[in-house]
Amino acid sequence: MTDSAPEMRILQVLPALNEGGVEVGTVQMARYLQAQGIFNAVASSGGKLVGSLEQIDVPHIPLPLETKNPLKILLNASRLKSAIKNYRITHVHARSRAPAWSAYLACSLINASAKGAYVIFLTTFHGIYGETPAIKRWYNSVMLKGDAVIANSAFVKNHIAKVYGDTGKPIYVVHRGNDLERFNPGAIEQSAVDAVRESMGADADTPLILMVGRLTAWKGQAVLLSALAELKNIPWVAAFAGSVENAAYKQILERMIKNADIEDRIHLLGSRDDVPLLYRAADIAVSASTEPEAFGRVAIEAQAMETGIIATAHGGSLETVIDGETGFLVEPSNSTALKAALTKALTDLGAFAAMGKAGRAHVCRNLTEEQMCRGETAVYVALRKSTAEKSRTQSVA
Repeated sequence: MTDSAPEMRILQVLPALNEGGVEVGTVQMARYLQAQGIFNAVASSGGKLVGSLEQIDVPHIPLPLETKNPLKILLNASRLKSAIKNYRITHVHARSRAPAWSAYLACSLINASAKGAYVIFLTTFHGIYGETPAIKRWYNSVMLKGDAVIANSAFVKNHIAKVYGDTGKPIYVVHRGNDLERFNPGAIEQSAVDAVRESMGADADTPLILMVGRLTAWKGQAVLLSALAELKNIPWVAAFAGSVENAAYKQILERMIKNADIEDRIHLLGSRDDVPLLYRAADIAVSASTEPEAFGRVAIEAQAMETGIIATAHGGSLETVIDGETGFLVEPSNSTALKAALTKALTDLGAFAAMGKAGRAHVCRNLTEEQMCRGETAVYVALRKSTAEKSRTQSVA
C-alpha cells in the first residue's frame, strides 16, 4: 500500500445489497479496504448483504438509491452530499446508473462550492447498457462523467470505446475476482457433496450438470434445456440454481421440461446460499448466456471449485475460460453446439474433471478477490495523486 492510501476515505454507492456480482464485489472491496486500514462506507437501499458489512464494521448508509424517479434522485443527492461531508469522503465510487446520478450531483455540488478538498467521483461499468431510445443513452452518460471509469473486462472497455468514442477520461480494466476462501473445494466435506448428489439422483453413473443464474431469458436456461432434450439417451441429471426474475419465463421452462419428458431429471432449485457446494457436487457447469456477459462470475466460480465449465463464446467468458483447457466455449444461442460440448464432456468425464483442476489453477493465478481489490485500490490511489498534483499546479498558477 502506498503512502497516499491512508488519506483516502471511500464511499461505494449501488442500488441494493442483495445477491449478484455487483453486490458481492462491493462487499469484497469493503472488506479489503477495511483490512488495509482505509475508512470506507457503502450506500444502498439495503438487502441481505448489509449484515456482511456490519460484521466488519463498515458503515451502511440506507438510501433508496435504486430509484429512477428524478425528484427522488435529487433528494438522494442531497443526502449523499451530507454523508460525504460527515464522513469526510475523498472518493465516491458509483457502481450503477441510478445511484451514479445522485452521487455525481452530490460531488458536483461539493466541488462547485470551492470549500474543502475536491471529492473524486468514479464509476464502474459492470454491464452493457442499451443505447436506444436517445433518452436512455443520455441516462447512461452519467457513467462517463467521473474522473475515471473502471471496466470489469476488456470486452466492456472496448464496448465503451465503440459506443461512446474517446471520453477523455482514463478507463481502467479491473477483472472481477473470486473469493478463494469461500470457493475452496478443499473446504467442502465429501459427505455434504454426497448428500447433494443423492438428493438429485446423481449416482456414480449419473453425472450432475449445474447451471447457476437468475431465471431470466438472456441467461440461456432455455438453450440448455433444448440441448438436454436431445440427450435423453445417456445418463445425466441437471440442476438450475437462481432466483426467479421472470415468473412467465419460469413457466416457459417448466413447459419445456414437461414437453421433453425430462421432469424426473431436472431440478429447479431457486435461490441458494450453498453455491460453492453445488459446484463441488457437479460434474459439469454451464453458462449459456445468449447476450454477452460483461464479466460473468459463474465461469470463475465454477473453475475455482475445480468444475469444468461450458460457456458461450462472447463477452467476459472469452477472458476467463481457456477453451479446451479449463472448459469449452460454444456459439451463443446454439443448442446444437451446446449439445455437442455436453456430449464430449459427458462421454469423457475424466478429461473434463482435469479441465476443472486446470481451471482452479487459472483462477488462482489471474482472477482472485485480492487482485481485483488491489486493482481498484490502485485506481483510487492514482486518482488521489493526479488530483493532488492538479491542485498544486492550480495553486502555483
